[in-house]
Amino acid sequence: MAETFWDNVFAKHDYHYGTEPNEWIRSGFLEYVLAGDGAPREVLVTELAAGEGRNAVWLAEQGCVVTAVDLSATGLEKARALAAQRGVAVQMVKRDVLGQPTDHPAAHVVVSTFFHVDPQRKRQLFHAHQALTRSGGFVIAEWFHPDQRAGGYSSGGPHDAAMLITPEEVRNAFAGSGWEILVCRRRERDLNEGAGHHGEAVVTQFIGRAG
Repeated sequence: MAETFWDNVFAKHDYHYGTEPNEWIRSGFLEYVLAGDGAPREVLVTELAAGEGRNAVWLAEQGCVVTAVDLSATGLEKARALAAQRGVAVQMVKRDVLGQPTDHPAAHVVVSTFFHVDPQRKRQLFHAHQALTRSGGFVIAEWFHPDQRAGGYSSGGPHDAAMLITPEEVRNAFAGSGWEILVCRRRERDLNEGAGHHGEAVVTQFIGRAG
């Protein structure tokens, strides 16, 4: 069960993925959201699979109103502690966003990093990102690419290559649904995200804007 798995991961480590934001979330938010014309003063952000809160807390530090959603109560407790340490407020929601409806308003920005699911749930994964984003809002996400397994990289990610995500899968999911695809690419980069993600990696990076 995914909930038990992640509770165990987060219980065994300090901050398994570190306490600093994912670089793609940080750079994408600064370039496309804060630098955009007419960006709202009060940016509502929802993070899916927020884990221990590193991205959610950083986004709150930028002045956003942030909701962190995750299955793991252990992860969210650590996110709550990190937010308190940094002096910011983050709403914590324990929920399976692929299986349970959400009751909070659609966000200006939906973010996720390395949110991988079984292959048969990928359509639900992409739909959750879309459904939680208001018109004119952004999705900023990063996943491991299948080349992470094919190339033998050990920097993180599921062992099952079928759970990993290609740019083509993302394009197909967002095409023809009123979305403007701003960035959708395969990229090789170094990860330095705690003990969980460390070293060279192959990723799929995405930024889209809802019509």
